[in-house]
This record gives sequence, structure tokens and C-alpha cells, in this order.
Amino acid sequence: MDNDEFKKIARLKSARWALNALAEAAQHIRTCNRCERIFLTAYDAYTERLAEGERANSEMQYAMHPSDVWSMTKEILVDLRQCESWPKMA
Repeated sequence: MDNDEFKKIARLKSARWALNALAEAAQHIRTCNRCERIFLTAYDAYTERLAEGERANSEMQYAMHPSDVWSMTKEILVDLRQCESWPKMA
């Protein structure tokens, strides 16, 4: 196996690890009362800002685009990771 193949295999392994971490984090947020409350509170605040801003009076004013969800989650990740049962790999 040459160096380029080795690097590609390593990148794909890392990508699979990242997908597993995302899935575990999402599952945890859905099943942990504490983390779900943090997520829903942040979601509510974020969509409230959208409703007051560019999406005011729009049918999408209370909905977030998936990329916005990831940005919001990044902002609350420190709080989520303080959970005693937060997934180790997430």
C-alpha cells in the first residue's frame, strides 16, 4: 500500500468515527432530559432571533435550517459535554 492509499484509508476511518460521534451525540440529546432541555432552550432562543430578524412574518420564522442547527449545537457544546453521561467519543 502506498502512502496516498494509506492517507485515504485514514481519512475515511476518521470520517466514520465522526459520523458515529454525531449519531451518539444526537441520540444522547434525544434521551437525556438535561441535554434535551439545553438544546430546546437554545433552539427556542435561536428561532426567536430569526423571527425578529430576516425571517419575520415568514412561514419559516420558527424553523432552522440543518446547517443552523449544527452552528447552534457548536455554541452549546461546552454545556452539553458537562453532562455526566455524555458519550465519550462525541
